[in-house]
Amino acid sequence: MEMKALKEAFAMTEEPLGYYFAGRLSRGREAFDFFKKSAQAGCSWGQVGYGEYFKYGYDFVEREEKVYVEWLEKAASQNNPKAMYWLGRWFQFGGGNDREKAGSYYRAAGELGWQNSMDWLAEMLRKGEECEKDLRQAAIWGAKGVLGVFWRLLENARLALERGTTHDLDCD
Repeated sequence: MEMKALKEAFAMTEEPLGYYFAGRLSRGREAFDFFKKSAQAGCSWGQVGYGEYFKYGYDFVEREEKVYVEWLEKAASQNNPKAMYWLGRWFQFGGGNDREKAGSYYRAAGELGWQNSMDWLAEMLRKGEECEKDLRQAAIWGAKGVLGVFWRLLENARLALERGTTHDLDCD
């Protein structure tokens, strides 16, 4: 019941970010509709969420990779690190097949603190996939990614001790 009230409160704000959070608390077509409102109103997080529906396709929306990438590009133009990360993945493994662009997106997202991007950029640099092989930069980006995980786990442990619970020890 608390989640339903929270979702309704977010939706009633009629703000793009509110619609995004209402979408995160929803499922199926209802979530899609909230993400759509958020995306169309210019929220970069809503644009990523809305675009993801076109990546996979559902019974209420067709799979359209081009639309997925367009929404990610809109979000990335607003410095959304999650969008940059997924564009990196698309350019590396998907229809883009442009490792230089993939590395560029990973680097941009990594500079904004997106840990997964740091890991993928480190791997590309280690193998020489983005440009010349650069083991020094690979080690630096790899360490940044690992340190991000370490600090998150440390913060989770602190919260668990503070609250006297164990659910904060979850690594997700």
